[in-house]
Amino acid sequence: MKTINGYILDNQKALLTTEKVRENPRRTGDYPRAKNVHVFCDELPKFKEYEIAVLSEDDKTWEIKADYRNVVFYSKENGEPQELIKDVGTKPDFNLYTLKPKMDNFQKFDDKKDAWIADIEAKETAEKESAKRVILQQLDALDLKKIRYLVEKESGDLSGKKYFDEYEKGTVKLRKELKELNNE
Repeated sequence: MKTINGYILDNQKALLTTEKVRENPRRTGDYPRAKNVHVFCDELPKFKEYEIAVLSEDDKTWEIKADYRNVVFYSKENGEPQELIKDVGTKPDFNLYTLKPKMDNFQKFDDKKDAWIADIEAKETAEKESAKRVILQQLDALDLKKIRYLVEKESGDLSGKKYFDEYEKGTVKLRKELKELNNE
C-alpha cells in the first residue's frame, strides 16, 4: 500500500503541517482525505526562515512567499515592539522596523551596522537628570533643617544652631554641584 504526503493548510492556503495519507487498498491511486487534510500536490519545496509554502490558485503547485505573521518587530525610532503582519506575502518596512530587540533605554539603531548601539549622549543626559533630582531632594532636606533652626531660635532655644550651620554649608556645596551639572 502506497502513502503520500497530505498537506494541511491555513485559510490563506499556507502550509501548516504535513500528514502521511495511505492509498485506498480497494482503489489504486485513490487517497482518501483524512480529516483536515485539504490538498495533495507536488512535493513540498524547501523554504527559509520567514518564508512559507503556499498552494497556488490551481491547487497544483507551491509558491514560496514571505511569512512574517505573528513576528514581533521593533521600531528603529524607539525600540517599541510591534506586530504588524497579518497576511502571507506581506513584508515589513525594514526602513522603519527591525527584528532585533532593543536591550536598554540607552541604545539607538544604526542602519549601517543593522544593530542597536550605545547612545552615550542619552545615557549621560539621564545620569545628569538623575543627579539633579538627588541634589534637589538634598536641598529640600536642608531647607527643613533651616526651618527647624528658625523655629527653635524663635522659642529661645539656640542649641539648634548646628542645623543652621549644616544648612549653610550644605546649600553652598549642593548649589555649586547643581550649577556645574547645568553648565555641562
